[in-house]
This record gives sequence, structure tokens and C-alpha cells, in this order.
Amino acid sequence: MADLSTVSVQEYVASVLPAQLDDAKVHMDHADYSVQYHIGDESYAVNYVNGHGKVVAGVVENPLITVSMDEGAWRSSITHDTESADSMVSPAKMSASRMEKIQNLKGKFNLELTKDSGDVVNSTTVFNGVETPEVTLMMKAADYAKILSGELNSQMAFMTGKLKFKGDMNFLMKLGALM
Repeated sequence: MADLSTVSVQEYVASVLPAQLDDAKVHMDHADYSVQYHIGDESYAVNYVNGHGKVVAGVVENPLITVSMDEGAWRSSITHDTESADSMVSPAKMSASRMEKIQNLKGKFNLELTKDSGDVVNSTTVFNGVETPEVTLMMKAADYAKILSGELNSQMAFMTGKLKFKGDMNFLMKLGALM
């Protein structure tokens, strides 16, 4: 297996990601959706058909979500140094109820995660091709990972100042239902 700390986007898309998709345990055998990725100047997508993912080079039409980030943020997410927003639509987490929520979600989600080193990892996720409403979530990467794993309640994180946001609160609450 390639060293994820040094693999290029092209190498990852050509060799690593297809192998990961083959090994993935999918809970939605009937799910058909696409996730588009823009990593720096590179674009690729993963099409899920009957619960099985296939990598597609370039841009696809009508993705369920589009995730954009620079290469540093991408590398941080593939090495699991930080969680990324696309983990909300991971096939391992997908269910019929979750799919319905995502299909009805429209808007732009900006994520600013601060790592222990002080570096900030940014990503943008657009749901169903619609960029409004928009919200930016700002927090420590470790706290975001705890929210995604269920160790930290997002409302409690907000109340204690661990989670800050700017933008549309209604959209943020809809996103919260996915975390």
C-alpha cells in the first residue's frame, strides 16, 4: 500500500481509493449517489451504485455532495490526521433515513478545523449543487472528530464554546442532524 503521507492525488485515485472501496462495508446496497471531490487542481468522483463505489476521473453530473479542499487538507483527511466533512456521507454511515436527509439538504458548509499544531484545515462541502444557505463551522479538529464519533454532543460543544459558527443557523441545525 502507498504511503498516504506522500502519495499524489493521481496515485491515490488510481490505486489506493479503488482498493479501499473494494474493502468497504456498505450498509446501503440500494444506494445510488455520487460524491465529487476537488482537490487543488484535481477532480475526481466516487459513484456509488447498489452500494458499491467506483472511482471516476474528472467531474460528474449532479453529485449528492461536492467536497473542495487544498491538497494539504486532503492529505490530512486521508491520513486521518483530521476528519473531513465528507465523512458525513461515508457509505459506512449511510442509511435510508440519512440518505433522505442528505437528498433534501441544500447549502454550502465551510469547515475550519484547527489541529493541535495550530494549522487550520479548511474544506467546503456543497449539498445537491446549491450554495445557499451557507454556514461556516469553526472548532478544534479533535472536537470535530469527537462529534462525528458521538463522543461529544454538538449542542453541548456549542454551549461550551468548543464549536463556533457564522452564517445560517437553520442550515447548521440540519447539518447537526447528520453528525
